[in-house]
Amino acid sequence: MAKSEPGYERLGAKVLSLPDVVAQSVGFMGPVFSSAFVIPLVVGVISASGKGGGVASPLSVLIAAVGVFALGWPYETSVCMARLVYSGFFDRHPGLTVITHHAGAMVPHFAGRLASPLEDPDRAAIMSGLEAEPIDYFRRFFADTAMFGAGHAVRCAVEFFGTGHVLFGTDMPLGGPTVVGATIANIEALGLPEADAAAIFAGNARTLLRLPA
Repeated sequence: MAKSEPGYERLGAKVLSLPDVVAQSVGFMGPVFSSAFVIPLVVGVISASGKGGGVASPLSVLIAAVGVFALGWPYETSVCMARLVYSGFFDRHPGLTVITHHAGAMVPHFAGRLASPLEDPDRAAIMSGLEAEPIDYFRRFFADTAMFGAGHAVRCAVEFFGTGHVLFGTDMPLGGPTVVGATIANIEALGLPEADAAAIFAGNARTLLRLPA
């Protein structure tokens, strides 16, 4: 794993507090989100002509939206998860609960790659600071089911994190008027035992939030 940028060296040094992690995560998102949104707009302005000169084209706006909302957030979530894992944060805070949006982002889908050995000259030093395999830490995260009705993605998340680490979520009002029903259908289509499905729909949230049954 490449060395963190200077602004994130405290993460690599393993001296971060929880507020530090939040600040680092938000700080890391900014430049990427800004680039994902601004670059297509600049391209649109340059390519516009005639009466549309100086106005971003509809295509450039669409590309910006896809870059930020469809791809940018899951990417940033995944990077944040990786930083928490490889910094040894879960070893220092074993009781920490982290709920990730969008079904754990890229992590469940790239589990095979995440489980592969790191090709990094500092691998030995990185691994010596961890008490377990990296993939085991990734499974400690919780995830929601907000995938806009993509049943295959919900199934992947449930198989990776386990039914005890998945909470019902839809991203409503985003996703349109059918997203809630579609997400319910996604979970029901998994064919889980009744107790496991009930845990995803409500039980896991009650446990984490310490709500009465």
